[in-house]
Parts: sequence; structure tokens; C-alpha cells
Amino acid sequence: MTATQSRRKRFLADSSRLSALRNPRAVVGAIVLASALTLTGCGAADDPAVALAPTPTEPERVAVTDKETCAGIGDIAAITFNTDIAVYQGRMTTEEQQNWYRMATRVLDRVPTSGAGSVSEAVTNLQTEFPPIAPGGMGATPIGTDKWDTAYSAVYDSCEEAGFPIETWGFTGG
Repeated sequence: MTATQSRRKRFLADSSRLSALRNPRAVVGAIVLASALTLTGCGAADDPAVALAPTPTEPERVAVTDKETCAGIGDIAAITFNTDIAVYQGRMTTEEQQNWYRMATRVLDRVPTSGAGSVSEAVTNLQTEFPPIAPGGMGATPIGTDKWDTAYSAVYDSCEEAGFPIETWGFTGG
């Protein structure tokens, strides 16, 4: 036996597990059988209602709580608190502070509300009165003005009354 014949014999022996693929009728038959079983519902859930239940196309909306809304306002408080302290201590310029305030208006715009109750009403009012300032915007922001302080105080009070006081933390300085 030549080397070529020997390699061919080993190849055929090793590929014996693929013998079904050598017969196209067997492959086509297996595909047809699998398709027929799938179309007739073989392998589906025992409960036809479960098997025919539509697949949701959108994720379910989860209700927003006052706790989550007040936590979002806490992020704005952290931005303003830390920048105010940094300016007061001379570690930040007012120009940088105003840029942080601009970002705070964009964070405010993303705070979710439930759409009902005093917390949602106060936050929606704050969002309406102080819309997000686009990146690159110039000039002073309304944060820190009397109008801001009045609207922000209403949010602070509503969160406090709902049992979710606004929390913030200092992270600048030494």
C-alpha cells in the first residue's frame, strides 16, 4: 500500500461519523422533518396560550418613585454645593463654576418623575423654569439666582415631606 492510499484510508475511517452527510436525501429528510415538527408546534409549551403569547416589542416601563426623583436632585445638589465651595475657597474660577452649572441643568433635565404628586410637580416646575443649557453655551446660568433658590426650595421641601430628603456630599477640597 502506498503512502497516498494509506492517508486516504485513514481519512475515510476518521470521517465515518460524517457518513450521513454523504447521503443528500438523509440530510434533506432531516431538515424537512425538523421543519414539520416546528410548524406543527411539537416541542412548544403544553399550554397553548403560553405558546402563542406575543413577544413584547418594547420593554415595560417601570414606575418612577419619589425616592428616585429626589436622589436625582441630590446629584444636582452635589454639583452646585461642590462648585460653590471651590469658588469660595479660591480653587475654582466662576467661569468653571458656570460650566458646571450648565451641566447641572442637563442633569436636571434627565431627572425622572412619576408625573403625580408634589415631588413630581415641584421637579417638573424646576425643569420647565430652568431648561438644559446646551454644551458650549455662554453667559451666566440661572442657578444661584433668587428664582432658582425659590424653585429649588420647593423641590427640597417636597422631597423632605415625602420622606426622601435630598442628600449630597462634598468631594472637592482637602
